[in-house]
Amino acid sequence: MIVTNQVLEPDILIVGSGIAGAALACAIRGRGYNVVLVERSVQPPDTARGDHLQPYSVALLENWGVLEDFLAAGAERRLGTIYLSEEQEIILSAPLERLEIPHPYYLYLNHDVIGSVLLKKAGDDKNFTLLRPATASGFSFDNERMRSVNVSLPDDTVVEVRAHLVVGADGRNSRVCHAAGIPARTHKYPRPLVAMFGPHPLPDPRNEVLSFLGNDKITVCIPRIGGIAKIGFTLDPSEIPFWRNSTVEQRREAVAQRVPCLAGYESELAGFFPVIQVTTTAYTHGNVVLLGDAAHAMHPARGQGMNVALRGIERLIDCLPSPRMIADPVQLHAALQRYDAMQKQANTRLLEDNHARARENVGALRAYLGKVAGDQRLTARYVRETTGYSPEPERNLV
Repeated sequence: MIVTNQVLEPDILIVGSGIAGAALACAIRGRGYNVVLVERSVQPPDTARGDHLQPYSVALLENWGVLEDFLAAGAERRLGTIYLSEEQEIILSAPLERLEIPHPYYLYLNHDVIGSVLLKKAGDDKNFTLLRPATASGFSFDNERMRSVNVSLPDDTVVEVRAHLVVGADGRNSRVCHAAGIPARTHKYPRPLVAMFGPHPLPDPRNEVLSFLGNDKITVCIPRIGGIAKIGFTLDPSEIPFWRNSTVEQRREAVAQRVPCLAGYESELAGFFPVIQVTTTAYTHGNVVLLGDAAHAMHPARGQGMNVALRGIERLIDCLPSPRMIADPVQLHAALQRYDAMQKQANTRLLEDNHARARENVGALRAYLGKVAGDQRLTARYVRETTGYSPEPERNLV
């Protein structure tokens, strides 16, 4: 029997302080909700995960009152994407400056700093409590509602949290999703991703992403703050031993063989990352809602994951009952049903397209991008869709 030392009864319990959990806590601060966030890690990791925010996401940061905090933390602007052959012939250029949107640029900041900025801003709310490091377990249910969650602290204290709404933002292996019994489909892609960091080999004042399309491979050069570039590509699992044991010189030569114009890239190996897509059959169950990778872990082919999560947070906030009414099970159930329907409408096709793009051969992608480049109308539509905006402006952000 677990003996609890304390009971907390917030309006909202968020499990996981990755980008999705931290962003939700930040976005709802000052709205009157009592929020507890539980995170088991001591510090956020900085991995090869996404660090580029689409223009629509930048507008959300402004709406949530945290954009200036990102800029103060060193966030930099990126003005577009260029697809090239390995010989540096431009296949398609996708600049953003001509778009009539509030922020015609991407914003990028290292992944761990994004989480830290969001959490710090969330802490401005006196009704926000962060339990870290802490582990959520012991999920108890009553008539399909998650009645309580036991949270273990490092000093062996166990806090029982009884929340009206429980948000699972705890990644693709979500314990909240599993506890709630929400079915999930998993697809493991055969080629893992390797990523490395080093000084940018092709400094560019526009900070554009450079995507090099070879005959049968793609190599992406992504700017990071401070003049650093992240270079990534998928590889055959049999190649992992070489890269794991590689020296700086060996990596430099191997990258140059893939893309000659990247010769001289001095890098540190960031690691290998199995690429797994997870999609749940529902975004909600009872008083539980899933956010981010807990609901839709995505292949990084289109750089969508973090940005899709932020748009989901916007929809959730739009649906939530007021702090005064969130304790009403009927009101909360109706709100979460609306959210589930909105998420499915917005994400089902997007997730299918992302999966198809991940499985597409390079030749087909080159042919498609060449077709887009040859038609101004298709180019304009393609560029706008990369921003996170729909072809028609959404709500009041434009």
